[in-house]
Amino acid sequence: MFYAAAVRKQVILYHPDNSDLAFLYGTILTDGKDHFSNDSTTNICIFAKSQVDRCPTGSGVTARIALQFQKGYIKLGQSRIFSAGATGTTFTGKAVAMSKCGNFDAVVVEVSGEANYTGSCDFMVEENDSLKNGFLLR
Repeated sequence: MFYAAAVRKQVILYHPDNSDLAFLYGTILTDGKDHFSNDSTTNICIFAKSQVDRCPTGSGVTARIALQFQKGYIKLGQSRIFSAGATGTTFTGKAVAMSKCGNFDAVVVEVSGEANYTGSCDFMVEENDSLKNGFLLR
């Protein structure tokens, strides 16, 4: 994660509502087609230990729409199609409402697309488990 590491060294990350959200987990490389168009725009998300996302990435689409809106490239209600460079799968995103995040102007983004299960997990609790109802740390 060369790019993410370089950004972490040079940029102080900040979230106005929750400091736990002030982190950089991955990098999204784009085709640069940020101005509104009915044509799709392509990106690829590289995260964790250089893994590639199979889809355009919901948080990435959200970020790209928010930036495009802030820069005046798109308007409220305009939909963009985002394609994953690795697989060609698509998501649609649009800015739907103005908002605030802390003292900052923000935009609410709607993302849609197709998702599929890639696994499942079953949990079971044994009757004699003394912590089966959970526990509280203080």
